[in-house]
Amino acid sequence: MKNKAIILFGFIFIIFLNLSYTVFSAEPPICNEKDIKPCGSDIGECKMGYRICINNRWSDCINETKPSPEICDGKDNDCDGEIDELTCVCTNGETRKCGTNLGICEFGTSFCVNGNWGPCVGGIEPHPFEICGNKLDDNCNGKVDENCNDIASLCSNGVWDENEEGVDCGGVCPFSCENYIMYYYLIVGMGLIVLLFGGLLALQETFKL
Repeated sequence: MKNKAIILFGFIFIIFLNLSYTVFSAEPPICNEKDIKPCGSDIGECKMGYRICINNRWSDCINETKPSPEICDGKDNDCDGEIDELTCVCTNGETRKCGTNLGICEFGTSFCVNGNWGPCVGGIEPHPFEICGNKLDDNCNGKVDENCNDIASLCSNGVWDENEEGVDCGGVCPFSCENYIMYYYLIVGMGLIVLLFGGLLALQETFKL
């Protein structure tokens, strides 16, 4: 009987300790159930949200628009009260003309990307050199067929000039490069034949002596 009383007392004591721990260790409520309060920021592109009291604790912020990295778009993306504080030379999405419209050239378009102007696209760029005889300003410098007066000397100087497709052929020259090569090999071949024939005659004269 005495042992049963001790066991019962111990059991009751353990329950008392558990209840005491629960009561004294529990955090006090910090809000009333289903209360709502605002949260977040409404500066720049940010929008405030709200918190709901659930189980006497505030929830995470709901439906807020948070800051994002700043970009060059005319907006305060990071919600610090400043707009486009980066080094922006243009606003994303802007366009501008680029290049030239002199001669055969036409303007292109440059797009603003990450606050800087991108490459010129969509235009017609100058030809590397002036093409003689077509009455066009190919290199877009405001002059037509400049430096094209002495075609004869240009096409016989043994140099691959910028108006030619090969050495003294094609482009402004009267000979196409294919015909010129054939003509070149024909001349070389005839020269070799003459040399060979001359050598044979010389040998014949030598043996006669």
